[in-house]
Amino acid sequence: ANRNLQSAICKHFMRWRQLALLVFTADASHVCALQKEHAGKRPLNALHDSTLPVDYNDHRFRRRIDKALDSLHKLLETTRKPTYAEGVPHQFDDKYSLVDLVTALSLAAQMSVLEALGLEQKSALLKLVEAAGMHSAVTMRLRALERTVFLREASRDVGDGRVLKHSGIFGTSEQQVVTRVTDYFWRHEISYELLLFSGANATEASAVRLQRRTAHSELVTAIREAPEPEKREVPPLDVDVTWLFSQLDASSSIKFKVDRASSACRTPRRNAQVDAALGSAASLHRWATAVHNYYIGVMKRIGPTSPHAHALDLSAIAERAEAIFVPVLPLFEAQPRANASAVEGASGGGGVRVPASACAAPLLPRLGDVHTFLGEQRRTLREATAGLEAAFPSAADGGLISAAEAKLCMLSRHLRDVLAQYSDSVDYVEEMLTQQLVAAVGRHLSARDFARFMAHHEARLYEPRYEPRPFTFAVRRPEHSPEGVVAIEGGAAALTDADPIRTISRQLDSLADTRPMSFALNAATRVTFGGDRHVHAYLAHAFAEAPAPPLRLTARARQFSSFMLLVGRLGPGRSFEPTHAVIVKDKDELSIPLLLEPLPTPKVFRDAIASLSPEQQRFAKAVRQMQLEGSVFGILLLQLKPQLERLLNIPTDSLTKEIALTQALQELFIDYQIPSDLLSYDGDASAPTADKLEAVKRHVKAITDMIASAKAAEVAGAQQRASFAHPRTSAGGAASEMYADEAEFEMHAENEPVRRKSASRARVMPAPEMLMMSAQPRMAMAAAAPVPEVAAMARGAAARPMMME
Repeated sequence: ANRNLQSAICKHFMRWRQLALLVFTADASHVCALQKEHAGKRPLNALHDSTLPVDYNDHRFRRRIDKALDSLHKLLETTRKPTYAEGVPHQFDDKYSLVDLVTALSLAAQMSVLEALGLEQKSALLKLVEAAGMHSAVTMRLRALERTVFLREASRDVGDGRVLKHSGIFGTSEQQVVTRVTDYFWRHEISYELLLFSGANATEASAVRLQRRTAHSELVTAIREAPEPEKREVPPLDVDVTWLFSQLDASSSIKFKVDRASSACRTPRRNAQVDAALGSAASLHRWATAVHNYYIGVMKRIGPTSPHAHALDLSAIAERAEAIFVPVLPLFEAQPRANASAVEGASGGGGVRVPASACAAPLLPRLGDVHTFLGEQRRTLREATAGLEAAFPSAADGGLISAAEAKLCMLSRHLRDVLAQYSDSVDYVEEMLTQQLVAAVGRHLSARDFARFMAHHEARLYEPRYEPRPFTFAVRRPEHSPEGVVAIEGGAAALTDADPIRTISRQLDSLADTRPMSFALNAATRVTFGGDRHVHAYLAHAFAEAPAPPLRLTARARQFSSFMLLVGRLGPGRSFEPTHAVIVKDKDELSIPLLLEPLPTPKVFRDAIASLSPEQQRFAKAVRQMQLEGSVFGILLLQLKPQLERLLNIPTDSLTKEIALTQALQELFIDYQIPSDLLSYDGDASAPTADKLEAVKRHVKAITDMIASAKAAEVAGAQQRASFAHPRTSAGGAASEMYADEAEFEMHAENEPVRRKSASRARVMPAPEMLMMSAQPRMAMAAAAPVPEVAAMARGAAARPMMME
């Protein structure tokens, strides 16, 4: 298989034409053996409910199991010590057996709840099992109708409790304020029905009625306005329980078993059968939550307005539900046991049996223990029901808030506990498997650990010429020192952030593969290039939903070195389509993030266009072909010194040691856009290399001198424009320069020297505004004179006010 893969890759390499190609896999699930298939894509913690979160929590799970173990110590023999599965040495197949058992226990516990809800007749159960076996949908529905009718109004006197006493000659009198209040009485009636039926609609032939009741409550208001709508039909609460009944056979025995031979089976938790069980459990969990919330909402809504509901304790429902035993226990027991194969199954007194094959593994609880688990659930169910009947009014009284509604709420909560315990149990098996693997390898494995694993085995399995190598290339000419390094770093396959990715590469050296390629500078100019060409294939790894680290194209240049980097895609007709270009020089370090856009896999593409018209399919295929041809990433490296030597008509390697000349040439070409004709050598072609270089240096010096002169003229012009724009500032500055530190100085006015002496050092300061007025006309006149005359006139203009200190 390894050689076939190598051959296939080489065949594909021969079809690609580019200087450097990098192929990114579009879908990691097709290149990584650890990717989950469809059966394993459901995440852990399949049950999600905002009102009762059941995400796997190890602390909560162990608290529940510890509570169940305390109960088992009272139910089983004192010598029996069932414990957590992780605490008993076992084999991998034992984990599958444990998942089979906890699923069977969960199904039996769910059926016990349905029996408590009213599914007690054997014939009704078999009818639903038969319907599910014939692939007919089985639905459980709760529907309710609410009505509110006005009964009467009544008046009553209400005293404020204060009594006023008055004493007089005729005795003592008492007065009390009494308010007459009118009460309005309403009859609020709810008719609800809980049933199971097969097919699309509930008919008399297909439906099995679990409960049916009409209850009412008397509501009192202070105004004649109905506290509830006159008539309200509650939207039906439906749940599909087809999978639940399909797991029973004609003898009401559970037949669930994980198909370990299936290619989609990954672990005891990651398989199609457990996924289906968790999907059914999630739907039933949401339905039980909706039923519980509906009845609790009715009780809280009706209670404050009903004179009969104030003394009821609704918290007793949760307390009773918490006391019910949950038989879903992922336990092992190391103690040898007696053979129980003669027993057909365990039911705990219910209508559904757990088969003996579910307990066949030596470490699993005995079949009699399973019978005890289910029996304890039924016993605690009866006790909880009796407690509610004592705390709530009897359903026979016709009251709305009665033991019947309390029992329905309690069973809904217990059903949620059973389903949550099952979800935690299968997640516990997966977590145990994970922790055991971590303990075996000594650490949590990450994408980089897997990259090390792949690099180690690639070195062992591949031949040297096919072994993946780091994507890093030295930019160099033959027999020359490298100019820099180009690499692609990061990604899931990189060992560290600074390590390059590993690619399967091949150098194209055949005549057909080395034909010139070209790219466009603009609409009128194309550049043709040759050189070495390499093609690369990159195998990307992905870890579940964890995002892969981004890829980075890194380019580094050495001191006094330079090269050009072009990034783009492979185009048609041996063309390269660059999108970005940069010159890397003098110890520059460039890092460019590479953003990948995955394309649909061939299978996904075929499935997507299967229902399109023929014209749309042809168009989609043409677009995909364009995407595939234009998605090949290319890197083009151009060395600048050889191109400069060819451009200047000087011999090869002439600029190797001419560092200053090379940098000057790059500056002239890049910054000033000097035409190459002004710098290239155009003399005798047979002249020595030194003469050619000297000629180029003279050309460069002439251009640089011209640029320096232009810069000086530009600076002088800028200074002159500044002096024109601010004449007063210019004159003051000239005078300050003249008189800075001299104790004896000479002033020139109208070309005649005047000598003045000062006994002390004169302090030069700006003249007052009123004294400078006389100098302003002369300064303005001097502005049009040449630069030397401007300074002389400024000195003469500034001399007069200075004498008045």
